[in-house]
Amino acid sequence: MAFGLGWIDKAVGWDRTLLQSINNLSGNPLLDLLFIFITNVGFYAVWALLAAILLWKREKKAGLTLLFGLAVDIVTIVVLKTAFHRPRPFEVFELRLPAGGEIGSSFPSGHTQTAFMAATILGSFYRKARWPLFALSILIGFSRLYLGVHYPLDVLAGALTGASIGLFMLNIFPIQKLQDKLQGFWNRMKGDK
Repeated sequence: MAFGLGWIDKAVGWDRTLLQSINNLSGNPLLDLLFIFITNVGFYAVWALLAAILLWKREKKAGLTLLFGLAVDIVTIVVLKTAFHRPRPFEVFELRLPAGGEIGSSFPSGHTQTAFMAATILGSFYRKARWPLFALSILIGFSRLYLGVHYPLDVLAGALTGASIGLFMLNIFPIQKLQDKLQGFWNRMKGDK
């Protein structure tokens, strides 16, 4: 407890206790299937497909913001997972694993991070979808605990980092300039003046 770091031990203990409580809910075949489905919605490829659909439907600003947000998101996930390399909880103690174990670092939850990044961006463009998107993101985070592949602090960090990336993309990233350059490139490729 030197230097006032006893709170870390308490947080880690809370992290494990809450995870075990949520993971103990697993074992019901219908709930297991539901949360496996929900967790897969958090996979970045689902959101990349949605970005492609938005671009195809000529929702350029929303599609490009989401697409570039995904790029920043993926890089951030790789950097954080490499830097922290926290073992998965099932590697440390016994848990139920309805979807099987996953490889790689536990911190942060990439599925949760991607979902919150996408909810922040898409909720800005489509206000009526904002709260359903955040509710889905919360369910994705919960599913990671239910399935025993992340600690609660991993999910919380993923949610905060994802929302921060979304806000960065909406407020700081020069998407309009990029969109104008891509449109000019596309016009030159088509031979338009």
